[in-house]
Amino acid sequence: MTVTTSPTGLGSPQRTQLERLVTRARAALEADLGAQAEGRFGIHVDGTIEDEETLPDDASDRATRRDLVEIIEHIRSLGASQADAVARLLREAAFTHLNRLLAIRIAEAIGLLPESLTNGQQSRGFKDLGEIMPILGDDYWGYLLLCGDELAADAPALFDPRNPLLALGGSFR
Repeated sequence: MTVTTSPTGLGSPQRTQLERLVTRARAALEADLGAQAEGRFGIHVDGTIEDEETLPDDASDRATRRDLVEIIEHIRSLGASQADAVARLLREAAFTHLNRLLAIRIAEAIGLLPESLTNGQQSRGFKDLGEIMPILGDDYWGYLLLCGDELAADAPALFDPRNPLLALGGSFR
């Protein structure tokens, strides 16, 4: 049986190139999220979790941290080491963020959203929002969260704002 690719489908070299891109993007996200987990939440890649009292007194960050630590404890209850549980948390957070960004880009490409990622902060959708709501004109990450809110009805699991993994990306701004 021969498998053929449609004229609009990806060929093998394109699939390989896409796989490499996704792997590099996920690795970059994991590294950035690891730095944020350590800096904001006292959760280190080696599995060390700092005492909550040593962290800045930010009620929102502390609540998110408790959620993240609870996730780590759940992963540990499944048999993972502390370091492996933190690594899995970061991997899943990177996966979530990457899937959200890809969904926003696809929605942009098919016309469900205005240009939002193609030209980054120079994208038409972000510039238009800045003209309408100048207070949001410097908050590109906030804009992307609004894009996610637009898509939440169609993909609620992917765009659930209560997902504590999303808080790790809160300083991508």
